[in-house]
Amino acid sequence: MKKLSLAQIYSRLHLLESQYNWTSNTFYDSRKNPNANGKTFPAMSFSSPTKGPAAWIISGIHGEEPAGPNAIARNIEFLGELGAKIPIVLFPLCNPLGYSKSWRYPYQRKWGINLPNISAGDSEHYLPDLNNPKRPRTNKPSCQESQKLIGEILRLSKTYPISVCFDLHEDNMIDQGYIYAYGTDEGLKQYLSKQLLSALNANQVRIKKRGKTRFNEPIKNGVIPGIQDGSIEELLSSSYLIINSKRTKGPGGEACFVVETPAAALPLEKRVAAHSAILKLLERL
Repeated sequence: MKKLSLAQIYSRLHLLESQYNWTSNTFYDSRKNPNANGKTFPAMSFSSPTKGPAAWIISGIHGEEPAGPNAIARNIEFLGELGAKIPIVLFPLCNPLGYSKSWRYPYQRKWGINLPNISAGDSEHYLPDLNNPKRPRTNKPSCQESQKLIGEILRLSKTYPISVCFDLHEDNMIDQGYIYAYGTDEGLKQYLSKQLLSALNANQVRIKKRGKTRFNEPIKNGVIPGIQDGSIEELLSSSYLIINSKRTKGPGGEACFVVETPAAALPLEKRVAAHSAILKLLERL
């Protein structure tokens, strides 16, 4: 299986508007990025006609991880119909330029120990400093992409408070999957952690139950508990943020997950199937 082109993915996404009455918003376009060569790369959000406490789906933070965006495109009719029953917010391609080039970051091809590693998901400019919670961890966004993405998240979370969030990731340097779990509702996190791991296992994703991630984070029964890593998920689940030097109410998501599938061990078709199974869990909510 080859990954879909950007044009193919956007064509599928726009069915949410034309057939299911969802609302879209282009919150950023990377055409000014020097790597865009003058082409347009819109990052878009989609929100269902049903409003209220919502299921959020995020994908494509890292451009070289195509399974999530392709699973969303494959299941667009399912999502469209489900959005008439439950509130859903969708961020299907947070780094479209990276996706088009198979680059991890908007300005950098691969992750590296001594490289900047500037991501569209960097959230430190709004997260409280670990030593002085009255100030943010960094004074400014790492890039325009992260600033615009978080601005859109904060805008939508007012109308669609975050009940559950699945952020679809994969890693070409691991051969077993696992999940990160963040959020304010311990019972819901435990329940959904089991459901997510079961869905992955049923779709041929072997689970790393113990040990550490390649970033030295401890794994327990396939789950990395919520950590302070400056990620989008930490921001989504934070009860407060520091914005313009002021303590501001955060999204406070109840249960937010990063799903990591092992790109080193499975072909794209099987990874897309695993991510599709994650999306189908929304029917149970």
